[in-house]
Amino acid sequence: MTKSKTQIFLDANIIIGQGKPPGGPEIARVVDLVNAGIVSILTTDLTITEVIKKHVQNDFDLVKALCVPHFRAAVTTVTNVELPAVNRTQLRQSLHSLHASTTNAMFGKLKATTLAVDGVKPSLVLDAYAKGTVFFTREGKKDQFPDAFAFECLKQVATPDRPVILLSRPRWPFRGGTRSAGRCPGPAG
Repeated sequence: MTKSKTQIFLDANIIIGQGKPPGGPEIARVVDLVNAGIVSILTTDLTITEVIKKHVQNDFDLVKALCVPHFRAAVTTVTNVELPAVNRTQLRQSLHSLHASTTNAMFGKLKATTLAVDGVKPSLVLDAYAKGTVFFTREGKKDQFPDAFAFECLKQVATPDRPVILLSRPRWPFRGGTRSAGRCPGPAG
């Protein structure tokens, strides 16, 4: 049964779109599919880093005023509650610890196989960048390096018999930005 499981890669934007870990009801259903032995989830270490980074930034933007002494003093004046002094570095470290823990736990529930992008030759991605192909066409986003490395990493584990189904939104970075799902057929020739 293990060999017949459908391999699925959830792009960082799918995971981020589900909200903070443990994610929304869709993630819970994917966990059910994993536990039933129907699908297996693949991710990359870079994808996990992207998810953590986005949640840290979102929360930091929400509470960064805590780092401003004048803001803390105003809160104390209005509420009679003194907020602890915290600087930006401490706040980011605290948020990173929180989101790294919850994100890793979520991928643990998904029983995700984490692939290391270190196995991808940078020259493969840099060549596409230099030629303006694949992920780096004019209509592509500027920040396609994480997607390009993830795709090359997934190609290493995909086979014709066990392709990897790639899910992304709102635009499909793996197919010129026009599809919401696709297949990674594995390495060429």
